[in-house]
Amino acid sequence: DPRNDPETAERCWDGYLHKGGAHPALLEAGLLASYINIAPSADRWEDDNRHAFYGYLAAIALFTGINPIEHGWLDDFTAHAEPRSRARWIRAVSAELEDLSASAADAQWDSWMHDYWERRLRSVPQPMTPEEASQLAEWAACLDERFPQAVELATQYDSPITESLPEKLGRIGDEPDRSDHLAQHPEDTARLLAHLLANTPAIPHAHTTLLGYYLGEIVPALLNRVDSEHAAPLREQATRLGIPTKDR
Repeated sequence: DPRNDPETAERCWDGYLHKGGAHPALLEAGLLASYINIAPSADRWEDDNRHAFYGYLAAIALFTGINPIEHGWLDDFTAHAEPRSRARWIRAVSAELEDLSASAADAQWDSWMHDYWERRLRSVPQPMTPEEASQLAEWAACLDERFPQAVELATQYDSPITESLPEKLGRIGDEPDRSDHLAQHPEDTARLLAHLLANTPAIPHAHTTLLGYYLGEIVPALLNRVDSEHAAPLREQATRLGIPTKDR
């Protein structure tokens, strides 16, 4: 049982994690079930194998054509994995989404991502944690026309902002075939940031952190693009955290 001997299991899985492929036939024949069984042990692995494991599970969800909700493997993973493991998997999905075109990311949203997020808000099959909710908010940045739908879900759970979300919002907007949410969805972006910042504790020396730097670029730009109704909550939270609200 890999859960009783994680060191041996890690050695056995090393080849699959770094050289194997997520072939649907192998997955359906039992390999996917083995991945789910090993999930509770993965957080005790070395960093490179742990990173590869969650990246592999993310790739299975996005690229194999096996719908993770309809198949049931994602519910099994969510039900048995530790909260930190679940958050790491969500983060791995974000990393893979960044490499997709905007339309392809929206297609994944329609296929299973929306259902997964909505079910987690209903505690199916496990209650969501603040860390998971924070990581889920990063999925929104990778979407195109479905961005407002993701914001609607993200604002239903009180969670803090991640350090990488503001950078991701700015970086993806500069890429070809990716939505600039600050320009195309300024109200939804302001709403998302205001909600996350309201649940974010004080940021010591905010101006010296990457989070503070990117927020200092994004917040003033948004405040110049939205009406007072959307601007007020964002300005309030930015001021509380020491984030500039005027262009530098």
